[in-house]
Amino acid sequence: MIDEVKKVLIAKQDKGYQNFTSTLTPNKKNILGVRIPEIRNIAKAINQENQLGFLDENDFSYLELELIQAILIGQIKDIALALTYADAFLPVIDTWNTCDLFCGSFKLTKKYQKIVWEWLGHHQTSTNPMTLRVIMVMMLLYFLNNDYIDKVLDKLEIIHADDYYFKMGKAWLLAEMTVKYPTKSLTYLERKDMDPQIKKMAIRKIKDSFRISKTIKDNL
Repeated sequence: MIDEVKKVLIAKQDKGYQNFTSTLTPNKKNILGVRIPEIRNIAKAINQENQLGFLDENDFSYLELELIQAILIGQIKDIALALTYADAFLPVIDTWNTCDLFCGSFKLTKKYQKIVWEWLGHHQTSTNPMTLRVIMVMMLLYFLNNDYIDKVLDKLEIIHADDYYFKMGKAWLLAEMTVKYPTKSLTYLERKDMDPQIKKMAIRKIKDSFRISKTIKDNL
């Protein structure tokens, strides 16, 4: 099955998009340049045909195969099975786009918040900065609510990595937090031990947001 999927991906290759994606993910060499709508269509067809077969057979020889895996794991209906595949996939994730697509696709989180929160906790001591970025992005997508906001802040106390993409993920989380919980977010940003690079990134994202008031932006 994997060979057939590779043939489809190669047929959908866009050289211009390949060059564009390569500039955004300089650490990745195996990029075909297939646009995300095409990736989603291919994942949809696989999901209808043999979802688990593909997940088990995938060799991740192209970035696009990682992206398909990210989408398909999020479409598994059984949360325990989905998290089993997610555990196996985390070490594969080494780019921000695979990370963010995986998190955005894992919509089961809305139904199983407690279970997914506990799963995130199992990975918070990881030394892999991209795994830690997964936690940041999952929190900003699914856990900025009254039940979890203080727990999110607690995790920010614990989780650190000296990595650009992790820091950008944390800054993105703080910017999103500023939309919903501005007092909590801005208080965190003013901490004396706040990483200056993360603070700078977060403020830039806050100032770029159309959902945050001019008053808040002017006071930063």
